[in-house]
Amino acid sequence: MRTIMRRFLTAAALLLSCGLAQAQVPVQQSATMPNAATQVCAITSSGTALAVNTQTTCTLGAIAGQYHYITGITFEVCTNGTGTAENQDVFTSTNISNTPSFEFSIAATASICQRWSESFAVPLKSAAPGTATTIVSPTAKMNNSFNIRAYYYTAP
Repeated sequence: MRTIMRRFLTAAALLLSCGLAQAQVPVQQSATMPNAATQVCAITSSGTALAVNTQTTCTLGAIAGQYHYITGITFEVCTNGTGTAENQDVFTSTNISNTPSFEFSIAATASICQRWSESFAVPLKSAAPGTATTIVSPTAKMNNSFNIRAYYYTAP
């Protein structure tokens, strides 16, 4: 009986000391995740259609000492009541490692939109810190409009 009691008291003392040690460890909580993505360059909520025959640029502003980490990009190409065909046209980028481009084609069909998104399990990293990053539509096309949405966070 003494052996059982001694084991019980030893186990209780260990549990108590572990509980006290854990209670003394400071914990700092963060209000947001450091890699929570921010959306930029979206169409306004006014419902106004994007202008046709206009080149579009999405700019991620420069922050001193910080890289951009792009977690996703959404592209939209829409036609008006006429529409112009585009074959193997591209959205280009600046200040992104390996300078990716994003190719598309669209038919000369009136009043259609083509939308697609690219999500990156490993974010695209800007080539240089403290430098703006851009994603640019093809040159202006008669009867077509372009929109770009980028999702990113910044970090050293």
